[in-house]
Amino acid sequence: MRKGQASIEFLVFVLLAIFFLLASALFYAEKINETVKLSKYYRMREICSEISSLSSLVYAGGNGTNVSEQFPKYIYGDNYSIYINGNKKYIRIIKNNKVVGCLLSVPVSNGTSQLFNISSTFTIANINGGVVFE
Repeated sequence: MRKGQASIEFLVFVLLAIFFLLASALFYAEKINETVKLSKYYRMREICSEISSLSSLVYAGGNGTNVSEQFPKYIYGDNYSIYINGNKKYIRIIKNNKVVGCLLSVPVSNGTSQLFNISSTFTIANINGGVVFE
């Protein structure tokens, strides 16, 4: 009789241990997913801020100043797009329907329009006092 009771108690203990391990694994997986999402967001934010800073530096540098920049083509394996509105002075980075934006301190253009997108490799130049993305 005692042998049977010990076996049942052992099985209950093992089942409880498995249950807690599975619950912990699910919780851990959820937190990892949240961490990856935050990492992607902050990388997009970093790119946006860097473009804004570079355009300000080129403007402050005066006529003839130019800076070339290259960002990765992918953020954690995903494509992204960089849109600039020179009239309203803002940058938007869009990746998988997620949008991150930041402000520009100077008006910019691409030489023909103030509403344009840029690739991950570009040059910013101060041409006759205006900031132009090429």
